[in-house]
Amino acid sequence: MEIADGRGDPLAPDVVEQDVVRLANRELVERLAAATHVVANDSGPMHVAAMLRRRTVCVTNHSAMREWLAPGVVLLERNGHAGHRATEVKPSERIFSGWPSAKDVAKQVLALT
Repeated sequence: MEIADGRGDPLAPDVVEQDVVRLANRELVERLAAATHVVANDSGPMHVAAMLRRRTVCVTNHSAMREWLAPGVVLLERNGHAGHRATEVKPSERIFSGWPSAKDVAKQVLALT
């Protein structure tokens, strides 16, 4: 298992920098192509993984995500309020609570095998 994140993106509180691989562009696509399973948020890498036909779980807080979900991707939705926030903070600058646990994500991944 490998934890990959974009360069400069904030990490969850329980993730330390030395456990993360920072990827972009060709290197990211090559890693996705080599993966058997991918867990991603609603993002470009999630769509690339789906296009590469990797078994993909998308963790999201978008209630309308099902309409735009790439074919073959399993959706794991965040508990709690989803939608617009009355704040100037960009979503990428803040990590919200209520996400599925690592155990819940692992169950979804194992169900894909």
